[in-house]
Amino acid sequence: MTAIQRLTNLSASDPGFYLVALSAYIEHILNEQITAEPFEHPNFGDKLFSLKRKMADTSKEYIPELQSFNGINHDRILTNGIRHNFDSISKEEALAATHRFIQFCRLMHTAEEEALNSLSDTLKSWHDRIDLTAELKDYANLKWEAFQAQRENRELLAQLEAYQMLQGEKEQLEEDLKLTSANMAQLAQKGLKSEEKNKELRDERQNLKLRLREAETKLKDFKPIQNYTEELKRMVFYTRTRRDYEQTLLRLSAEQKEILGRIPEQGDFLITGAAGTGKTFILLEALRRDIKSRKESLLDDGSLILLSYTRTLVKYNSYISTIMHLDSRPDDLISTVDSWFLHMLQKIHPGLTVDYKTLKKLCKETDCPAFLTPLQLEAELENFIYSSGYSREQYIDDMVGRRGMKIPLSRVQREEVWRIKESLEAKMFASGLVSKGYSRTLIAASLPGAEIDRIFIDEVQDISTLELKILKSQTHKGIVMAGDTGQSIYSFQSPYKHSGIKIQGHSSVLKMNFRSTRAIMELCQNFRDDEKDLSAFREGPAPELFTAEHIQDLYSMLQKRLTFLINTLEYDPENIFILVPSYQFENKISQAVREAGFNSTTIMDRQFDFLESGKVRISTLHSSKGLDMPVVLLFLPRLEQGIKGLDEGTEDKIKKNLLYVSLTRTMDILNVFMKEKPEDELLKTVLEAFRG
Repeated sequence: MTAIQRLTNLSASDPGFYLVALSAYIEHILNEQITAEPFEHPNFGDKLFSLKRKMADTSKEYIPELQSFNGINHDRILTNGIRHNFDSISKEEALAATHRFIQFCRLMHTAEEEALNSLSDTLKSWHDRIDLTAELKDYANLKWEAFQAQRENRELLAQLEAYQMLQGEKEQLEEDLKLTSANMAQLAQKGLKSEEKNKELRDERQNLKLRLREAETKLKDFKPIQNYTEELKRMVFYTRTRRDYEQTLLRLSAEQKEILGRIPEQGDFLITGAAGTGKTFILLEALRRDIKSRKESLLDDGSLILLSYTRTLVKYNSYISTIMHLDSRPDDLISTVDSWFLHMLQKIHPGLTVDYKTLKKLCKETDCPAFLTPLQLEAELENFIYSSGYSREQYIDDMVGRRGMKIPLSRVQREEVWRIKESLEAKMFASGLVSKGYSRTLIAASLPGAEIDRIFIDEVQDISTLELKILKSQTHKGIVMAGDTGQSIYSFQSPYKHSGIKIQGHSSVLKMNFRSTRAIMELCQNFRDDEKDLSAFREGPAPELFTAEHIQDLYSMLQKRLTFLINTLEYDPENIFILVPSYQFENKISQAVREAGFNSTTIMDRQFDFLESGKVRISTLHSSKGLDMPVVLLFLPRLEQGIKGLDEGTEDKIKKNLLYVSLTRTMDILNVFMKEKPEDELLKTVLEAFRG
C-alpha cells in the first residue's frame, strides 16, 4: 500500500490524527529535498520556507501552489496541539489541509496522479458545494463578541500591539538562549577550560532564562488576545484555502449552468443577482460560447464586444478572460463603455471629443433661470434629458415625468431649459468639446448600420437608457447583460424600459454568493433588508468595526491592522485593498501604508496591473465596483456628496448602493474604520448593521 493510499484510508478517521499524518508525510519529503541548510538545527518551518524560496528563485514563472506553504506551516503548528494537548480540529479544517497537501504533492511530483485523485475524492463536499453549516458550527460562532464593541476594538488594537512586541521579545530571548547554549557546548567540545568564559556564559544563560520566564508570565495576561489571534489565523487559513479551491475549479455551479443554458443564441438576455453571485463569470462563459460557435460556423460572423463601466473593471475582466483562455479575434474588444462611445463619436464627428467638465463650466457662465442653480441645470441636462434621450416633444409637450429630480418644473420652465440647452449645445459643438450626455445625442442622430455580432455588457445597471438604445442598434444578434439595480452608483433610472429591450421572460436571477463568506453576507443583509433570500456556502471571520473620535486615530488604527494582517495572518500585500471615499484620501493613505513599512499602488492608475505583487492596493469606492478582494479595509471617515440636482431620497439610494458595493467586494476579511459619531446618516446605518 502506497503512502497516499494510507493517507486516503486515514482521511475518514479523526481529523486531528489525519492532519498529523499529512504533516508527517510532508516532513518526510522535506527531509529528502533539503539536504543543506543555513540553520544548525532546522525545524519544519525552516525547511519548508527554504524550499519555497528555492523554488520561487529558480522559476521564471509565478507558481500559485507556493501560496499553500503558509497554510502547511500553520497545519504543523496545529499538530503540536494535537500531539501534546490532545486538541481537536474540525472536518472542514482537515479538508483545507487536504487541498494544501495535494497542491504540495503535485508541485513536488511526489505521488502518482491516480493516487492523488483518489485523495481528492475526499473533497467531494467542496466540489459539490454542499452546505456544511453543521460541520462549521464552532467556527460560525466565532464572533469574538468581546471585541465587537467600538471601544473594545480600540483596546484590541493596542493590546495586539503590546502582545506582538512581548511575543517578539520572547522569541528573541529563545534564540539568544539557544545561541548561548550552543556556545557553551562548543567550548566543551573543544576541551577549552576557561573558567572565566564558562562563568560568563553560565551567568548569561541564567539571566536569559529569568528574562524568558518573566516574558512568559507577562504573556499569560494576554491569553484572550492570544486566543483571538490563534482562532483568527485558523479561520483565515481555512477560508483562504476554501477560496483557493474554488478558484482552481473556475467552473460554473449548477445554478449558473442553468442560467447559461437559458441565454439564447440570438436575442437579448439579462443576468441579474446580488454582488458576488457570479454574474460576470456567466457573461464571460456566454462570450466563450459565442466565440466557439463562431469558429465552428461556416459564415463570416462579425466581432464580439465586452463592455464594462470602469477602466479598472476592463483590466479585471481582461485578466480573468486571460485565465479562462478566451480564444478571441483581433477585431473582438474588451473596453469601457465610454471608450467605445468616444470611438463612435469621432467616427461620426472626427473633430469632436468628450470633455467631462465643459457642461459644468458653461452652466456656471450662463445666465441661469431663477428656478435652477447652475448645478441643477447641469443635472437636468446631463442626468435627465440626455441620459434618457428625450425629444423636445417628450420633454415639453408630453411633460414626461422627472422621477428622482429635486425641483419640479412647469411647462413654461421646461421651455426655458430647452432654450438654454440648445444654446449650450451650439457652444459645445463650436468648441469641439462636448459633454458625455450630448455626445450620446449626437451619436444617436447619425447611427451607422449594425456592425457587431453581439455585445456583452457588465454592470449594465449604470448604463443610461439612450446608451443602451444605441448599443442595441449596433448588434445583429442582440445584447447579453449582467447587472444588479442594487449596485447602481451612477444611474438612478432603469435603462431597459425605453431602450427597446424587453427583459420580461428574458432574464434570470442568481441567489448563491460565491465571493463573500456567510459572516460578510449577514452584515450586508443587516445593512440592506432586501438581501434576505441570498445564501453563501463559505465560512469566514466576522467583520470587525474600528472607530475613533479623530481621523488621525483612524489612520493609526489602519496602520496597526495592516501590520497584523501581513505579519501575523501572513496575507500577501497585493491581497489587501484599502477602499477610500474619494481621490482626496489617496496620498494620505499611501503615506500611512509607507510609514507602516509597506509599499502601495492605486488601482485607478493607468499603469496598474492586476498581476503586480508585493504592494497594498488602494481604490476609491467607485473604482472597486465589480472586483474581488480577499481583504478589504474600508476607510470611511466621511462620505462624499452625491450627484447634484437629485432629490434627497434618490441621492441617498445611490450612496447606499455605493456603500453596499464596497462592503460586498470582500472575500475573506472585512474591517471598517469610522468615526465614533459619523455625521452622515448612511454611515450611522453601517454602525447599526454591525450591531445587528
